[in-house]
Amino acid sequence: MTVVVSFVRPKNIYSASGIGSVRVREILTVGGTATAGAEDGEMIVVGNGETSMIAAAFGTTPDAAALTKTTATSAGMPIPAGSQSYPIFPTAGDKINVKAVT
Repeated sequence: MTVVVSFVRPKNIYSASGIGSVRVREILTVGGTATAGAEDGEMIVVGNGETSMIAAAFGTTPDAAALTKTTATSAGMPIPAGSQSYPIFPTAGDKINVKAVT
């Protein structure tokens, strides 16, 4: 199974937010880090195609196993099996890392 990471530009239509365009989509194996970095104004959506929960973290050197935020990574955010993350609003240049929750 895999994890899908999409770097998305939001768009507002009639006061409702949605996806304006997907600039980059990457397929990661668990334990992997996206090669793309976020651009200013983008959000990231992570889809978990695994059969178990994963954690996702974002930052300049993201580590989804992190329990607390540092200057280089957020703490890992849980994403249930077969589900997707809430939109993540990174800083320009941030990447995503995903790891299994053990």
